[in-house]
Amino acid sequence: MGYLVLAYTLIIIVDILNVFNTQAYLVGRFRVPLLWYQLFKESGPTEVLQWLYMTLNVLVAGAVVGLCIALRKPHATTLSIMAVGLGLMLLEDTAAIRHKLSHFLTSNAGIENGLRSPLGISFEIAFFGVLAILMIYPVYELRHMILGDPKLKRYFSIGYVSYGVGAVISATRHIGNWYCIVGENIITSLGLDGISTWSIGMRNLEEEQGRKLGFFILEALVEESLEMVGAAFVCAALVVLFRSYWREAINSGPRTTPLAPEKSGSLGMADQQAREMQGERQDPQIQPQKQRE
Repeated sequence: MGYLVLAYTLIIIVDILNVFNTQAYLVGRFRVPLLWYQLFKESGPTEVLQWLYMTLNVLVAGAVVGLCIALRKPHATTLSIMAVGLGLMLLEDTAAIRHKLSHFLTSNAGIENGLRSPLGISFEIAFFGVLAILMIYPVYELRHMILGDPKLKRYFSIGYVSYGVGAVISATRHIGNWYCIVGENIITSLGLDGISTWSIGMRNLEEEQGRKLGFFILEALVEESLEMVGAAFVCAALVVLFRSYWREAINSGPRTTPLAPEKSGSLGMADQQAREMQGERQDPQIQPQKQRE
């Protein structure tokens, strides 16, 4: 969250207020001289940080599953499903398997511009539906434990709502080209198209990628922000789960028990002699009796 607060603060300072003429520095170095675009574009700093969070999510979820198996918890399988869902999310975000599968499906069907076709949109919605089942089912099964812990409740709620909103808008972005329409309205309503760096970015993006800058307001800035919040809070929830199971594993670990007292018949000769000598020292009548004999 600290990263996003810092990023948005810098965006306001540079891209909108142009404090200390910082926009001139960007114009000479980037085709799209906008700080928000450079921070939130595909494979940019925000997405790379998000990948680190998502990788950590998979690793921590796997560790939680291992602890559940060791503790013989009944919901180890449930958490395994969540780990699979998190792994699929990581693959989708790093390798773009959703777009690749959609392109493969539509190209084999002879559909041009397949990602924006009804078949491509339907496939993306179905993909997100499967992913939603893998992520929502474990939380539903663990609802009593989550609702009973304020931290788990807060972290999972924020994380899942953020991911859910991001998934819905991403899956439907080609319906009616609403990403571009909403993004362009944001730019014009705020008067940002009158800033030179914004107009340069609008022109260059349209020439290079055939998309308007408004599309990337939602595709990059909004989507990546939501996914970052989702990844961070899901990670926090998984860490809470891990710490809980870890403490339980330590408390239920093997304990040393005192040895049972040995029977007198099993004592060695040295032990018997030591006890006899100790008995003689404790009973002062033993020595005189031996002398009279």
